Amino acid sequence: MSHLTLAELQSSVIDFSSYLSLLRSQLDEDGLAEYYVRPQVAQLGDLHKFVEKWIIRAAGPLAILGSYGMGKTSFARYMAASLADRAVRDPAERIPILVRLSDIAAEQSLEGLLGRALASGGQARRYSFGAFMELNRAGRFVIFLDGFDEMKHTLTWDQFRYNFRQLNRLSDGEGTRVILLGRPTAFLSEAEHQYTLHGLRRIGKRVMPEVGWPDYQEVLLLRFSPADIAAFLNAYSQFLSKRSGRRGRSQKILPRLKEMPTKRLSDLASRPVQLKILAEVLPQWHGDINELNTAQLYSSFIDMVIDREQEKLARTRFDRTERRAFARELAFWLWTSGQGGSVDAQTLPASLFPTPKGDDTEEGVRRDMISACFLEKKGASALYFPHRSFQEFLVAEKISTSLRAQSVDVVKLAVAMTLDVAEFLSHLLSGSEIDPLLRHLSHVTAPLKRKFLEVFVQSAGAPRAISDAVKAERHRAGAY
Repeated sequence: MSHLTLAELQSSVIDFSSYLSLLRSQLDEDGLAEYYVRPQVAQLGDLHKFVEKWIIRAAGPLAILGSYGMGKTSFARYMAASLADRAVRDPAERIPILVRLSDIAAEQSLEGLLGRALASGGQARRYSFGAFMELNRAGRFVIFLDGFDEMKHTLTWDQFRYNFRQLNRLSDGEGTRVILLGRPTAFLSEAEHQYTLHGLRRIGKRVMPEVGWPDYQEVLLLRFSPADIAAFLNAYSQFLSKRSGRRGRSQKILPRLKEMPTKRLSDLASRPVQLKILAEVLPQWHGDINELNTAQLYSSFIDMVIDREQEKLARTRFDRTERRAFARELAFWLWTSGQGGSVDAQTLPASLFPTPKGDDTEEGVRRDMISACFLEKKGASALYFPHRSFQEFLVAEKISTSLRAQSVDVVKLAVAMTLDVAEFLSHLLSGSEIDPLLRHLSHVTAPLKRKFLEVFVQSAGAPRAISDAVKAERHRAGAY
C-alpha cells in the first residue's frame, strides 16, 4: 500500500509548480506589487472582491472590458499571482492560468495556443491537452485570456470568430472559470459585440442565439478617481525613487499636478499607463503644464526612454531623431503586416533600418538600432512594445509624418486606423497635412474606414481645404 498527498497526485498528472512560481515572480519584474491600485468596475465596486465572489458561484464566463491603458493586463497579472500564492499553500485551491492572446495573428487551435503557453519552456511538466481539459471541466483552474482586442486587430471577422470558437471550448462545463479581458473597440459594430460575447445574431427581425456559444457576463472598468490617481502616483513615484536611487520624486510630481485644471488632469491621469508616463515626464517638463496633451505626453516619454538607452551605448552614430524614426517605422510595419504582438529581431526587414554610416555593416546597424530603441525584449530575440498604446501612438505619428512628407498610401493608412490610433492622430494632425491628404483622397476608389474620414474632417484646416476643393471642382466643371 502507498499513499499520495493531493499535491503529489495533482503533480503526477500535470506538474504546475514551476508555472505557479513563474506567475508569482512576474510581479517583481517591473515592481507592479509596489504601486498597484485595485481597479473599480461600474456598479460593482472593487474588481478583486467581485472576481473572488464570481469564482465561487459563477454561472458563466466573465468579460472584463476597458479602453487602452486601464489596467486590464495589470489586473490579470496581479490576480493570477495572488491565486498562485493560494494554490502553492493549499493544493485544493484553483490553479490560475494566464494566456496572452496578443501573439495570435491567424486562425489558431486551442491545442496550439495552450501548448505554447504551458508546454513550451517546460513551465508545466507532463502537460497534455487532454488532461488539461479534463482538469478544467473538473473545476481546477481559473483561466485568464488577456488581450482579445490585440488578436482582433490583425484578423478578419471570420478568423476572429474562429479563434473565439476555439477559446469558448474552455467554458465547457459548470466547473470552468474563464475570464476574458480586452478593449470594447475590438468590435466594429454592435452586432459583432453581441455575437462575440453573447452568441446572439440577428436574422431579419429576430435575434437568434448560437447553439453552444457561452454568454459572457460583462463588467466595465472605470477610470481612476482623484483618490486613485493620488494613491497611484504616490506609490509609483516612491518606486521610481527607490529604483533610481533619487529620492523626492513625489515632491516634484504632485505639486505640478495641482497646476492642471481638473478636466486636463482627468484626460491625462485617469488611466494607469498614462499615470506612469506622467510620473516620468513631469519632473523634467519645463513648459506650461496646461499645454500637455496625450500625444505630447507619449512623445516626451518615448524621447526620454531613447535618450536613456542611448547613454548606455559605447558609440552613438545615430541620434534620437533617427532612432525615433526607426521605432515609428517598426511600429507601423508590425501594425500592418500581421506579425502579432512581437517579432524576432533577425526577421525584421532591412528597409526598416537606416543606411550604414562610415565603416558600419548592416548587421552592426541592426544591432545598434535595436539596442537603443523604444522596445523591450523577451526571450533571446523577441521584440515587443512595452504597452500597445505606445505602438498605437507611433502608428499615428507615422501617418502624420507621411502626410507631411506627401508620401501617402491612403488605403494603407486607412487600414491602419483604429479608434485608439485615431485618438492619437487627432492630436497630431494640423492644417499642413490636410491639403496633401485631400489631393490623395480625390484619387482613391477603394472603401475607407469611417473613423479615418471622421478624423480627417475634424482636423484643423479640413473645412477650409474641403471648401476650397469643392469650389475648384465646380469651377472646372463650369459651375461658375
